[in-house]
Amino acid sequence: MDPSVVNWRTSALDLVRASSYSERINPLLDNPFLGTIPYDCDDRSNCFGTVLYLLGIVGEERPLFVDRKDMVSFLEKHCTPKKTPDGLVGFWEVFRDEQILTHAGLYLGEASGMETLFHQPGTGERFDLLPIPSARIDDPIKIRVAYYEALPSAKSFELSPRFTYLR
Repeated sequence: MDPSVVNWRTSALDLVRASSYSERINPLLDNPFLGTIPYDCDDRSNCFGTVLYLLGIVGEERPLFVDRKDMVSFLEKHCTPKKTPDGLVGFWEVFRDEQILTHAGLYLGEASGMETLFHQPGTGERFDLLPIPSARIDDPIKIRVAYYEALPSAKSFELSPRFTYLR
């Protein structure tokens, strides 16, 4: 394996240890395939559910599936733009005049010169660490990376009614 990747991963794991969410991140890194297992309702967790799980907002034992609209609502109502370790990072596809939230993760900070996040790459995929530059997509779709800090009001966030059975 490339030594720079090994150095980055080692530094990224140091960020996990320093994170105030390490108690929730570590079991997911130890069991990265947990996100691939469907629930009784046949939904698997996704990146949005993983972020809200890490914040202690949804799921008691593991991340859940959370709808994109709920995640956008959470970011708009319970977060402020700010780049801070243990903050959130959202990836917005920008196409013409439209912006669509396509991905989210927990921003851990900088590891070996690369901004790093903990995330679930897609619905039902394994949990992992990722250097943020590798998460960007080429033209014609531009990606806007936005950083957020959850406000104290975040704990009061409610999922839309169709997902309340998962709480």
